[in-house]
Amino acid sequence: MSANISRVIALAPLPVGLDTSPMEARLVSELRREPGWQFEPNWEGFRCLAFRANDEVELGNKSGTSLTRDFPEMVSMLRA
Repeated sequence: MSANISRVIALAPLPVGLDTSPMEARLVSELRREPGWQFEPNWEGFRCLAFRANDEVELGNKSGTSLTRDFPEMVSMLRA
């Protein structure tokens, strides 16, 4: 866990544990057909979680590295 994420957590308790990992795609032989399932293509890119406490926002990847400075537009939207 990065120091920035720890700082955000110190401001307010979060309903999601810091050990929560972003979802990852899984290869299957066929799609489920039951009602309620939705699918989207797996585009290569970043997987991250957003942590927010009041006006403080921190983006972190699954290894705990901060992605906040890399995506200022996301941080701005999450603060709004």
